[in-house]
Amino acid sequence: MSILWSNHKIITLVIKDLYVNKSKQGIIQSTIFWLDKNNINKKIKKQVTHLLKVIFEQDYFQLNIQFF
Repeated sequence: MSILWSNHKIITLVIKDLYVNKSKQGIIQSTIFWLDKNNINKKIKKQVTHLLKVIFEQDYFQLNIQFF
């Protein structure tokens, strides 16, 4: 079973949209809240939260051959 559904995509082309003013833990808690509210099964919820933590640990991106 895929952790992302075929009809859902997350994309941004604006660099400033890659960063939000909410804390990383706040984002994880909000995500858990909405996953619970929409009755997403435990395995999917665990995978999504794990992916968020990995993304937050690797807090860099590449633009024009430079890493930020």
